[in-house]
Amino acid sequence: MVSPNGVREEYVFDRRTYDYLGRRGVVVDAKLADAPVGSVVSSSAQLKVGVADRPPTVE
Repeated sequence: MVSPNGVREEYVFDRRTYDYLGRRGVVVDAKLADAPVGSVVSSSAQLKVGVADRPPTVE
């Protein structure tokens, strides 16, 4: 998906298991993004997944 500011949002999955690994934003329009094409301007990674019986307590 390309955002209106010239950045393509990429979702990254494991090729074998299709588990979600993270996402990144890559510049595809230098003029709109005000950055060189191919620049990675955002990224995130899924580090841990778990299951809980109840929500965590807030202190």
